[in-house]
Amino acid sequence: MEAMISGRAGVALLWEGPQLFSLHLGDEEVVSRREWEIPFLLGDARDLRELKGASRRQVAVELAFEARQFDALHLALLTLDSDLSEGLREEAAVELEEVLGEDPRFAEFVENVLFSNPLPADGDLPGALKAAQGTEIALRVLSDFERHQSQIADAWIAWQGIPGDLFARSEDRQPALNAAVRSGGFRRLAGVLLEGEPVEILLGEALMNREVLAVPKHREIWAQWVKPLREESRYPEFRPEALYVAEPDDDSGEEVRGALLAALRVRLREEIQRLGLWEVSPSSLGIYGFESWEADSTGRVGEALDELLADLFVYIFVDRLRSLSTQVQAKDDIGRLVVLNIRHFLEERQQDSHATSDDVMAPGLTLEDPQLFRALAPSVLKALTESARTREESPSNHPT
Repeated sequence: MEAMISGRAGVALLWEGPQLFSLHLGDEEVVSRREWEIPFLLGDARDLRELKGASRRQVAVELAFEARQFDALHLALLTLDSDLSEGLREEAAVELEEVLGEDPRFAEFVENVLFSNPLPADGDLPGALKAAQGTEIALRVLSDFERHQSQIADAWIAWQGIPGDLFARSEDRQPALNAAVRSGGFRRLAGVLLEGEPVEILLGEALMNREVLAVPKHREIWAQWVKPLREESRYPEFRPEALYVAEPDDDSGEEVRGALLAALRVRLREEIQRLGLWEVSPSSLGIYGFESWEADSTGRVGEALDELLADLFVYIFVDRLRSLSTQVQAKDDIGRLVVLNIRHFLEERQQDSHATSDDVMAPGLTLEDPQLFRALAPSVLKALTESARTREESPSNHPT
């Protein structure tokens, strides 16, 4: 018998010869099904796990285990939800601690999934850590998630950069991603990057994992994944003269904004180059009407970069200003937070190349909270201008 299990959907599909059955979480009896019912049974669940040669009893046990893992993940996400009250988040943390204590594999599963994506802008890690005070396993999982945020972002962006031609079909990318997540590839890679270990370690470990080995062209995929994360290729050439931006001598919004835009512009260009997108059309990042990022044959940077810069400014300092302020209170390295936001921004623009640059950076652009912006901007500006010099002086302290 062959089976396909989804803990998220709480259902298992069983093929016994030509017959198809479904087994639902908590039920003992199977239900006869037809092939066309499969999408309705699974919904948008992508956590499909294949079992071969298993009995109905074994399938039921594995389904319960998979579903319990998702209970733990759901509780972890509740602790990170800023829309919930402190009381509910504390209750979620207590329940999470109980579930994680049932089996050490549950904590590993939660970490594997959490580490596969940077925390969204509306996620609240400081609040989650506060809610988890008094727990042991839950607090450790959330603390590790916070500590690896920069490396998680690097690993995710690198995965997005894997060439599509390595997959026979576009839909084959998702199973490969599932294998990378379930095997702990993202979690392990983030740890390797944080500790400064060679990323080739991940390749050796991946070739010993069954789920990874089942992925077509797994060697090529994993090699392409870690390629941009090798130490010699992670960062563009350091150009200190480009980073000397005078700090404003007053606290007016226009002075602060002008100096900050100059520093952001330098970093934005470097990140575009790091992704290998400087030589392709600006339309790859949703900027239309320009053949290249250069304005003319002299190499002068043109208006295309300025349009993207305008959108980036809105992305960080209008849409996510309060979130940035909250994160700054919890972490001292402001430069890392800003670079992380830049990389998130570029990742989203790559995924949606039809995005348009509607937010024009005019002097009268309205900030949601001008006072908060003026309070944060000098520190952000200083961090941006110092971060490249810090990377040059200390290779182990690369901003990511």
